[in-house]
Amino acid sequence: MIRQLRMTAFHVRQFVSVPYFIQLMVLTTVVTTLVQFLAARAWGGITPTQGWVRGGVIGMWTTTTCAAGIIGFERHKGTLAHLVLAPIGVLRSLAAVVSAAASFGLAALPVAWCTWAVASGSVDFTVPGWAGAVRMAAAALLLLAGCLALSLVIAALFVLTPNAIAYEELLLVPVFIASGILFTSTSPPAWLAAVSRFLPLSVPFDLLLGRPLGVVDALGWLVCGRLAGAGRAARAAGAATGHPCRRPGGDLMSAFLRRVASGVRVTWASSTAFATLGTATVTLLVLPLLSIAYDVLLGADLSAPDLVRTGYAAALVALASSVCAGVVGTVAADRNLGIFQEVHTRRRLDLAYWLAVAAVPALLAVLTGAAAIGAVFVLSPAHDVAVLGRVVALAPIAVVCGLLLGVGAAGIGVDLPDPYLGATVVGTFLPLLAGVIVPLSACPAWLRGLGALAPMSGTVSALDAGDDAGALLARDLLVALAWAGAGLAATRHAVHRLRAGLRRDVI
Repeated sequence: MIRQLRMTAFHVRQFVSVPYFIQLMVLTTVVTTLVQFLAARAWGGITPTQGWVRGGVIGMWTTTTCAAGIIGFERHKGTLAHLVLAPIGVLRSLAAVVSAAASFGLAALPVAWCTWAVASGSVDFTVPGWAGAVRMAAAALLLLAGCLALSLVIAALFVLTPNAIAYEELLLVPVFIASGILFTSTSPPAWLAAVSRFLPLSVPFDLLLGRPLGVVDALGWLVCGRLAGAGRAARAAGAATGHPCRRPGGDLMSAFLRRVASGVRVTWASSTAFATLGTATVTLLVLPLLSIAYDVLLGADLSAPDLVRTGYAAALVALASSVCAGVVGTVAADRNLGIFQEVHTRRRLDLAYWLAVAAVPALLAVLTGAAAIGAVFVLSPAHDVAVLGRVVALAPIAVVCGLLLGVGAAGIGVDLPDPYLGATVVGTFLPLLAGVIVPLSACPAWLRGLGALAPMSGTVSALDAGDDAGALLARDLLVALAWAGAGLAATRHAVHRLRAGLRRDVI
């Protein structure tokens, strides 16, 4: 047992050596907790304990889902063969690797508490007493055990597919809903409350909130955790075992279009979203609907007054975020292959490259955005066609803002240790700064000021604005253009340093 703990501690240290995992846990926890704090400040729908506990659990589970690709990540590093051939046995060695994600995710609970404390300027919002403190400590350990058990299930199932990244987000919202994490001030349906007892996260979550539990709940948690941890661990162990020529006097526009078309074909062929029918369905239909469901259910639990407005705002911001993430992901792949450096050392500003990089993410975003907006309209009680038309008219602005944000995030990422950091920051903070759940009008002045520096805040505000919508949209486009200019400037700066011999790594 001691040896297993030492191996797990070693892999946790390896896990936190990757900046992305730290950023994912911290940013998700902080933003989720801040949204709830702002909602409690505006509407008072939840208690401080409910807010920071849920923020911590969401951050912890989001980090745990990294177990979906952890074995593939070890294969990419070249260490999987050594783990499989270890004298201690493949099961124990891989269990230590998989457990690293959930073990590190436990740090989300104190991060959430500190976030609420800083935001409220107080440390006495949760005073459980000695008995309550012991209860919360025990609940945190049970939560860790539940996440560990489910991480073994995740690793066992997702190692069977080469497209694990495309399916990873399926683990987030369904688990939040099924575990009852999105229901604190409201009550889930009876059938959902019964289903939640089959997931080993619901009982620890109730314990953290101080809810009373019965013997059946405790026995159910023990059975579910045992089956998940033991049954899937064995399965995880088994599964682990050229530049276009320019003719003098030729048509430059035709050459430009050919370069754009060639880049689009390459981007399409390398897109994970279109790898199989399953990845296409999940990316284009399932994930957008789950994202809308998460925002609406969380908004309902936070006593948001207009859930239809929340759904439409979430769809527009998700539209921009998905385009941005697609551009950043494509550029990151090109950087790993050396394509990005080749392009930008030959041309000061290669418009054909950026258009080719943006084409596929924009197409994906249009399809996913149509599904998300349509779902909100169908599920809204009023079926207001005028509001639907307004949202559809705002969708192109969201796509353009996402493209410009993607160019900026990808360019700035050239000088960062993690090329995906820009997309992570945008995807995490943009819903907060745009006022998806809590409108900016209900936020403090400092947050409204930050929102003015983020594209999409004006677009979301235009849902409620009248004649001032034009000025809000123009501001969004100008801000997004400024971020794109910053990204291009950062790229040129990296190229100059490379040519001057001040930088030796590939840009």
